[in-house]
Amino acid sequence: MDDVSPGKGYDRRAFLKVIHAEELDKDDRFSTPRSRGINRAELRVIVEEKTRQFTREELIQAMNPFMDKLIPILGLRAAMAALGERDTLVPERRSNVARIRGELCDWLQQKKILYIEPHANFIMIDIQRDAKAFGHEMRKRGVAVGRPFPPLDQMLRVTIGTDEEMKKFRTAFSASLEVGTGGQT
Repeated sequence: MDDVSPGKGYDRRAFLKVIHAEELDKDDRFSTPRSRGINRAELRVIVEEKTRQFTREELIQAMNPFMDKLIPILGLRAAMAALGERDTLVPERRSNVARIRGELCDWLQQKKILYIEPHANFIMIDIQRDAKAFGHEMRKRGVAVGRPFPPLDQMLRVTIGTDEEMKKFRTAFSASLEVGTGGQT
């Protein structure tokens, strides 16, 4: 039992049993999500898959005994893991994002694709066609991109991911570009 507030506790195994996800308890990525490489989006997808059989009210009622009403346990554990790495976490992340972002910019330049020079963890790419339709084309290839940003309706917002994610992005992006140009990019 992990105590997270006075007089209240969080029984992880009981919660996982409630949502029929006991197998997740065997997965050590859930002990400290940040340090084990799982992110909140991945966790949401996993929990969503496991909870589809419940109505919203049933879920709230089932989870209520396990909520501490103050701080979500997952957020607390992530914060504790991040604090343990406070001297290296941010510099490492910044360096990694800058490297991957630079590689993406080099790739776009080689392909003669225009973009707005990025200074953050995302980039706006000029795809010279409707961004919403292009986003649907990318989704067919297993890559979700950011929503359109009117009036930049022909700009695609892409969040910088891991090396593996950006490799998948480049493959899907190239294939999606060819759909609208008949193979002439």
